[in-house]
Amino acid sequence: MARRSAVLIGIVTLFENFPTATIIWAIWAIVYQQFENHVIQPQVQKRTVHVQPFITIVAVLFGATLLGVLGALVAIPVAASIQILLREYVDLRTLSIKRHDEPGDEPPPLDPAAPDPAPA
Repeated sequence: MARRSAVLIGIVTLFENFPTATIIWAIWAIVYQQFENHVIQPQVQKRTVHVQPFITIVAVLFGATLLGVLGALVAIPVAASIQILLREYVDLRTLSIKRHDEPGDEPPPLDPAAPDPAPA
C-alpha cells in the first residue's frame, strides 16, 4: 500500500514543480523505504516473534535467495521456530546438568567401619 501511494505522489510531482519536486520525492521515497525495511520492520518483528533483528534480516535474505518471495515470507517463522527449538534444548540440558549437581543425589559415602551388608 505504501508503494502505491509513493507512486501516486510521484505522479502528482510530475505536474507540480516537475524536476525538483520529483527528484526530491524519489530520493525521500527510497530513503524512507530502506529505513523502514532495515530498521523499523526488524524491530516490529523482533517484538512479535521475539527474533533478534540481525537474525530476522539474515533469515529474510536467505529465504528470498533460496525460494524467492515465498522464502522471504516463510523465513521469519522458520527462524523463530529454530530459535525456540534451540532455546528449549539449551534449557533442557541446563536443567539436566543442574539436577545432577544438586546435593543429595549421590549415594552416601561408605563407612569403612560398617559391616558388609548381608547377601539376599
